[in-house]
Amino acid sequence: MWASLAFRALWSASLVVVLMITGCGESPFDLEPSAGAAENQLPNDEQLKAMLDEVLALNQQRYMNNVDHGAWQIMHGVLAYGYDTYIYADGKLVGALQYALDGGHIDGFTFRPGTHGLDSILEAGSKRGQGHDDQWLAIMAQSNVPIDATIVVDGTNYTIRDVVTEAQWGLYQGAEATWTLTSLNKYLINSLEDYDKTWKARDGGDWSVARIVEMEAGFDLNQSACGGTHRLMALTGALNKYKSLGGQVEGGWKLAQDKINDAIVRFREYQNPDGSFSTAYLIRPGVTTDITRRINTTGHTVEFLVQALPQERLREPWLVRGVVALCDMLKLSESLSVECGSLYHALHGLVIYRERLFGKWPRFTPPELAREGDSASPANDGSPAAATAGTTNAQPIAPPSQPTAPPKAEPPAPEPPPADDKGDASNNPPSPPAPASPRSEPAPPPPPQE
Repeated sequence: MWASLAFRALWSASLVVVLMITGCGESPFDLEPSAGAAENQLPNDEQLKAMLDEVLALNQQRYMNNVDHGAWQIMHGVLAYGYDTYIYADGKLVGALQYALDGGHIDGFTFRPGTHGLDSILEAGSKRGQGHDDQWLAIMAQSNVPIDATIVVDGTNYTIRDVVTEAQWGLYQGAEATWTLTSLNKYLINSLEDYDKTWKARDGGDWSVARIVEMEAGFDLNQSACGGTHRLMALTGALNKYKSLGGQVEGGWKLAQDKINDAIVRFREYQNPDGSFSTAYLIRPGVTTDITRRINTTGHTVEFLVQALPQERLREPWLVRGVVALCDMLKLSESLSVECGSLYHALHGLVIYRERLFGKWPRFTPPELAREGDSASPANDGSPAAATAGTTNAQPIAPPSQPTAPPKAEPPAPEPPPADDKGDASNNPPSPPAPASPRSEPAPPPPPQE
């Protein structure tokens, strides 16, 4: 299938030669094929589906472990594959998400009793623990973890609802609430009216999901994590669900819609001739020979676009070229230990795209787990695409009870500088290489590399 697209094979080989000669960094010359040549190589639906399935299956078998990898790496894997993410723990292959919920040891998946529930500990910059407020909760929301699912912390049983109520309490004006918005949009919203229901937060103010949307839409995307793509995805998820419930796009919702529309236009404008997206995100056109950087930026951009564009635009040639370019880069790097944030955001976007176009992707179950009769997923399908649709059976959570006199709000911490998921190789273990080729029973995975 891949061989049938000769242009892409030639381009991949050329890029390998360039990488060998120049190493990483900004390209001193134009590496890109002509736009006309790229436009003529679009796959048909059958080829596109096969391409997506191959890349997704191959990379699902990059098994991490709970010694060399922390929660930052493993939970990024969960973002892409949900309950069907597998890691080695105590010498045994297990479902990573259920293992974490059951109290298994993953460095950085840390919680403590909070003021109004269960608090997820922030370890920004560690590349082992949580990098943003409510990041773990947002990943669990996108993996369709039920709100009443049990989470074991230091031998005590809590539920995801406890994490949600603490997230509600932790808000303040100016907070980086991107991941909080994704979480609360999933767990609190069942009807249009739920967006305006309020609760008291630690700053003493009245908060609602609609207020979070307005605050998030007011931030500068160029000063936001990963070129603003995370904020755009959180706003997109909330806006899509709001409109599906009959909401009128005005006020803060109009601000969010305008920001999303403008980002789509600029991502397309700055797209490279080979289909990849700018390494400078929304600032200007940009390209580099560093393939991990290209996977990072194109992956985040595709991840946003496939959620923001309506169904009738998913086959537009410019978007298909972007998806094909991303698949090519992932195929080219299959024997490399790609940095986890870059890799799994890219794969999350491809999972969503595949499932929006062709239906649920048939995830791989390791033979040893299948033999044991283990079921990795809960009753729902656990797919990221399903989470994107924003459907949930959870009832809205009542505003958390307040003490007679709310404690004085802690001084808001300054928003962290724009985070790049490409990380630092010195303290951010990459994913192990993928198996050489898809197979019905995977070969034993190579040991993860530092």
